[in-house]
Amino acid sequence: MKYRIELEYAPFPLDKLWLDVRLTERGVIDETDDRFGFGAVYSSRDAREYKFSLYESFETIAGLDWLESEYAAGELHILKQRLAVGSEHLFKDAGESYHYKIKKITQYT
Repeated sequence: MKYRIELEYAPFPLDKLWLDVRLTERGVIDETDDRFGFGAVYSSRDAREYKFSLYESFETIAGLDWLESEYAAGELHILKQRLAVGSEHLFKDAGESYHYKIKKITQYT
């Protein structure tokens, strides 16, 4: 089943991160494909959405391959964990670390 995972960054509530992925019966991200999801980060500082595809980078880390190729890959520490509203996940980009919290999980087809 496909799901949209919406996350928020508490210090900047307008900053958002969302993922479109498949979840297993256990509620973890299904990583069976090389590219197993897509998503975007919305930055309120420049009012832009930065889109990416997801791939397995290392055990529990999803790599973010930005669609705008001038950016270095980011990482989201979200794999091999049961996803639930309220759970917090580390997002790293350009040497900065951010803790995003899952706000909403919505199933779609």
